[in-house]
Amino acid sequence: MQPNDPIGITSVHNIMRKATQSNLSSFHEAGLISRDSTLPIQNILNVTKNKDVHMIVDTDDHNMFRRRYLHRKFSYYVVQYKSSLYLDKNVDIFWGINRGPSLVRFYTNYKRLIKDCRTLEYIRDILILRRDLIVNISSDFVGIIDIVEKYPTNEPDHKKISEILDIEFGIDGILEYTDGVVTGSNLDMVSRLNHIDKHSLWSNDIRQVEEKFGIEAARNLIFSEIKHDYNEAGIIADYMAYHGKIYPFNKYNPDQIGKGILSSMSFEQPNHDISKICLKPMGDDATSVYSQSMIGMKPKNGTNNPNIDIIKEE
Repeated sequence: MQPNDPIGITSVHNIMRKATQSNLSSFHEAGLISRDSTLPIQNILNVTKNKDVHMIVDTDDHNMFRRRYLHRKFSYYVVQYKSSLYLDKNVDIFWGINRGPSLVRFYTNYKRLIKDCRTLEYIRDILILRRDLIVNISSDFVGIIDIVEKYPTNEPDHKKISEILDIEFGIDGILEYTDGVVTGSNLDMVSRLNHIDKHSLWSNDIRQVEEKFGIEAARNLIFSEIKHDYNEAGIIADYMAYHGKIYPFNKYNPDQIGKGILSSMSFEQPNHDISKICLKPMGDDATSVYSQSMIGMKPKNGTNNPNIDIIKEE
């Protein structure tokens, strides 16, 4: 550098040139996995949720964690159950339960539900998902679950009830657990469970980390996921976290919103932009280098304007 050279402008240009090239090269590397991450580079920059997310959970008893939180049977929570023939209508009126021709009513143990961080609403969703059932629930502390089949069959009632009691409950978003590594991620629920080390809990789901632990934790995750692939990992992470919320490192970042429709079309989704033009009139003031180049103008800025006037301080 020489005296009076624009150090600030040159430095910013040098940094952003590398960061921009990192972004553009990612489109050519779409689907490739970074050296130290299980997430494709493209999915990290676009903050995409995908099947490759996982968690690291430290617990003293791996078998207990798997049995208790991933394969807990419905029967564990049931204190007793009654068929529709033996239900007390006065109880229904008192608790405001709309009782129909229920196959069975289950009475659950509220303390066990709370200890496992589960609610009747969650149990209802799993029961409906596993079988064609209509499920009505009371408040959690009352612990009543009424069940009726959507499509009644001639199968004996005791067999139907037994099959319902054998339904297993896991953690939403988590598929399997092996040697401390969980396939899938659910930071919100797992962070509330007992028998795990909260301080070592880790997930590579960027959105969940942001929601649970804040913007700085999410920024650090982005940095750690791509630092071995890009020298400017810190610049990229800062850019994505600049607005106090994680935004993708692509054309949809807030810093890029006002660049005009022509500039937008010069990026990776021209068909999407053309469809927007068909829906409503859109204009472009052609002040950006992209827009001017596309319509044949001589750009007034960028690489076509290497000379910068320097204002000397007296």
